[in-house]
Amino acid sequence: KVYIRRLDIHKKDCQTSARGLSSGISSCADVLYMLGTAQMMQAKFPDAIGNLQKAEADYAQATDLGDKEESRMIEIKNQADTKMVLALALFRIGQTDEAMGKTRDAIGQLTQVANDANIQPSLREAAQRYLQGARQQLDFLNRQKTQAVPQLSNVP
Repeated sequence: KVYIRRLDIHKKDCQTSARGLSSGISSCADVLYMLGTAQMMQAKFPDAIGNLQKAEADYAQATDLGDKEESRMIEIKNQADTKMVLALALFRIGQTDEAMGKTRDAIGQLTQVANDANIQPSLREAAQRYLQGARQQLDFLNRQKTQAVPQLSNVP
């Protein structure tokens, strides 16, 4: 309920008139991300997926509107983090291939941020930590997918 109230407060950021401002779009994405995460904790995976997909799209739009390298890299890192949470929700509803794709996308984005020498070292280091988590998540998803495949060893 807290995030729904917060989303109400930020409705102006989410409306069409504010869509041209990177900060407004990013604020809206932040709230959608938090709402989606809260829904994940309540096992409301379809609802979480919808809000996380909206947050992912908003972060992408904020990235396109960003005029400073560091601002763009923050949005890319936020988008990658959103993809990782979205991947977990997709996995929970049985969409492992889609979850793996989102996680791979996040790894690519986090690598981009971690390797950008033009941004603050603290942002690169944060991206590196997230990158490590994303790789572990992909390993987990790969193991789950492998275990889900039936063995055909007894086939004549």
